[in-house]
Amino acid sequence: MLKLTLRSFFDRKIRLALTTFAVVLGVAFVSGSFVLADSLRAVFDDIAEEVGAPISVRVRGISAIESNDLSRPPSPDSLVDELEGVDGVASVTGIVEGFPFVSIADGELVRSQGPTLAYNYEADAVSAIEIVRGDAPGTGEVLFDEFAADRYDIAIGDVVNVRTLAEPEDFTVSGIASFGDEDFGAVFVLFDTPTAQRLFGLPDSFSYINVSAAGALSPDELAERVNATLPADFEAVTGEVVSDEFSAFFDVIITVFQSALLAFAAVALVVSAFIINNTFSIVLGQRIKELGLLRCLGASGRQVRTSVLVEALLIGGVASVAGLFGGLGVAALINQIISAAGDGGGLPSGGIILAPRTWIVAIVVGIGVTLLASLSPARRAASIPPIAALSDDFVLSVTRTRRRVLVGLAFAVLGGLAVILGVLGAGDTTTRLLALGTGALLLFIAVALLSPQVAAPIARAVGAPIAWIGRISGTLARNNAARNPHRTSATAAALMVGLALVTMVLVVGTSFKKTVTSLLETSITADYYVAPAQQQGPGVFSRQLAVELNELPEVDLAISFRGGPGTGARALIGGAGRDVAGVPRAAFGSVVHAGIIDGAYDGLENDGVLVHTDPATDLGLSPGDTLTAVFPDTTRTLTVVGVYDDASIVGNWAVDLSTYEEVFGSSMQDDVFVAASVAPGIDPASVRPAIETVTDRYPEVTLRDADEFAQNAEDQLNQLLLTVNALLLFAVAIAVLGVVNTLMLSVFERTREIGLLRAVGMTRWQTRWMIAGEAVIVAVFGGLMGIVLGLVLGAVSVAAMPESFVSEFGVPILWFVLILVFCVVMGTMAAILPARRAARMDVLQAIYHA
Repeated sequence: MLKLTLRSFFDRKIRLALTTFAVVLGVAFVSGSFVLADSLRAVFDDIAEEVGAPISVRVRGISAIESNDLSRPPSPDSLVDELEGVDGVASVTGIVEGFPFVSIADGELVRSQGPTLAYNYEADAVSAIEIVRGDAPGTGEVLFDEFAADRYDIAIGDVVNVRTLAEPEDFTVSGIASFGDEDFGAVFVLFDTPTAQRLFGLPDSFSYINVSAAGALSPDELAERVNATLPADFEAVTGEVVSDEFSAFFDVIITVFQSALLAFAAVALVVSAFIINNTFSIVLGQRIKELGLLRCLGASGRQVRTSVLVEALLIGGVASVAGLFGGLGVAALINQIISAAGDGGGLPSGGIILAPRTWIVAIVVGIGVTLLASLSPARRAASIPPIAALSDDFVLSVTRTRRRVLVGLAFAVLGGLAVILGVLGAGDTTTRLLALGTGALLLFIAVALLSPQVAAPIARAVGAPIAWIGRISGTLARNNAARNPHRTSATAAALMVGLALVTMVLVVGTSFKKTVTSLLETSITADYYVAPAQQQGPGVFSRQLAVELNELPEVDLAISFRGGPGTGARALIGGAGRDVAGVPRAAFGSVVHAGIIDGAYDGLENDGVLVHTDPATDLGLSPGDTLTAVFPDTTRTLTVVGVYDDASIVGNWAVDLSTYEEVFGSSMQDDVFVAASVAPGIDPASVRPAIETVTDRYPEVTLRDADEFAQNAEDQLNQLLLTVNALLLFAVAIAVLGVVNTLMLSVFERTREIGLLRAVGMTRWQTRWMIAGEAVIVAVFGGLMGIVLGLVLGAVSVAAMPESFVSEFGVPILWFVLILVFCVVMGTMAAILPARRAARMDVLQAIYHA
């Protein structure tokens, strides 16, 4: 039996190649996800080692807000003097750290794959910094890292412009420094200590303090001694802890990124499983006499089943190894897709990591998916009786229609309940996403099981235009697709999965676009908007820009927006960390319309706070109530002045900008964006040149009017949709291979039928048209199922999202049409090889084919 299995396996090379390739793509996606994530981790681990290596002990403030590093209080100058007196301390260096924007002489912004970091330079400090050319920076001077200097052709004596919390300022390059042996993509600049403290708002203080040990004292022993002398709101940690925290911070980001890629890989594997199951079902149907003869010669049903599973094991093994190395190419392709969508920035580059874990996962997934998908066909193959070898009309049994419908309905109910649980459940985000993913998978299986009930009528309806255009050939194509609804629906199901997810993404994207349009009409009204130009980077810019705009006589009001979700500006309120936004009182009611439902905006400037209705309801807050808010450096009693229902602009908590500046440190004082309104009676278009005289001095920002701002939001969303759908196309490509595979097997199965048609006068062109028509019908059927299911999933996803993110529902009708056109094109392309094979058959040999 083993010899026969191997011979059967290698005799069908085309089927072997197509089926294996479908699994290869899915496994390659999994492998590529791990390779890319592990390579990124290695890059950041190397950076972490560079960061922590020179440090014996770091002294830093303890954040009152969870573990938010951005909210750590600064370390005062006086602490440096105290630490120098600790036994075992060799040296103490106060470090200023900041995130500036730097541009060279022609105004070009210095940028890279990583952030631009600024530090103070101390000649006697223990660090990895080494001046390779020039001198240490003095007043009005800056020291540049050698990799950035090489990229931008920066030389000693050049003048660069720096923007921070202070006004834009020119500095002369005094020297070039080395920050290590490798270029990790970041840009480093150094100033003398007084200048760095002034630029980043740290008068008489530092971001943290590095302490080195004397003699053979270990970092742990030194940290213990230093901690014994520190105030309660400061701590001393070793350089190893600093490195581990750095790695852990990026590991969280990389893990989320990896999980997203693995979700796409799972979709590709589900599609592969559909194709494998369909392929084995068709092939076993064609081998009934062969398997029946084996049963006549004494093979047991168990041996037949094992033979099928061994063949599946071989396909899975070959696909796993090929997919493992194919993952290297997938990782490079994903990086290129992200680079194209991210303004060319891409991901940090480093060595390729192919970890043992990746080998194991690729092999387990490839073999596991293939075996799982082949279990049902193998079970049915074991039921073939010996009499099948003597019969011409024996058909391999399929699941009874009634049982299939009941099982499909059960999967649909379970999938619907899982989706509802994911939408309305009270669990954490991971649990809800897992429920949504499981529900979607169950719904896919349910549709695949139930679709044969409608495949025949839909195939006839879809095939009607083809029959009208192609006459006899088109009619035959329609009848071929309709006469075997199980095969048609199984082939279309693979395409349905990928297109359903594409449709879901398009529905969510269209809904978000409608929300943005509505937002610009109701939630925020300004003539011009200033926002960061870089999609990669800190996402903020100097607060001085708004100050300069307000000095223009043509500008009525320029509003700074600071903090808010994702910026790290948080306060401890009601026992939990809350994102807090800072917006001037003057903005509310004139530029920002948050939808006050209780109270008013008045009083916000007097330690007031605006609260969104959701947290207000959870905490039982109403206008006039007071609450205690713990900020990084202080605790403040705030009074609720109003409750609102539109969190799209300021999030759930908002204070006046003056309050924000008092309770948050200098690292939180950059603007997220600025909204400007021109003076009454002035045409906004005529004011643009005056505003550009200011914004041109800040190349890290982009000026847009209201229409351009809306278009930019739509363009960014389109880039995201393009990236997501490009990744989903892996699954669609696998599904197209499934159509090719099914048609190739169908042509082989109908060899005698095609020969007879040719014998009675069907031309080669008509044969090709028949095969192509059948492929188009199957592809369009899959597209229709995908659109319907994707529309449902999209509606559920929109309903599950908070109204502050998506408040409108949109249906992309034009995209649905394009998807169907895409199906027609893909079906036509999938038919090229099978149609060519059918048209080139030898008529006599085909007629006598057994």
